[in-house]
Amino acid sequence: MPEAQTANWIAVLAAMEAGLAVANDAKTWDDDEVVPAVVWVIPDAIGPLPLSLRDHATQVVKAQDETIRRLEDRREVMSRHLAALRSIPAVQGGNSAYLDVTA
Repeated sequence: MPEAQTANWIAVLAAMEAGLAVANDAKTWDDDEVVPAVVWVIPDAIGPLPLSLRDHATQVVKAQDETIRRLEDRREVMSRHLAALRSIPAVQGGNSAYLDVTA
């Protein structure tokens, strides 16, 4: 396997790991800063994954699966929060509104 192909795959795996680091960074979720989505496309003519990188690639896939699971869990919680907020009736005519949170 050509060394350049191996180097290209090492760079691809590193880019995937960098994306995982951003997705898993607790600060990403705790502040008001919007993290821009990165559109990633596999480079042209990268060729097959070298056997020497198989274990590394498998670890990246497992980490991606775990990150997807955590993001889906967060999305579910946020969906429930949003549903609760949407259930609050709109205030009509400038009247004061009170929300009974004990019910």
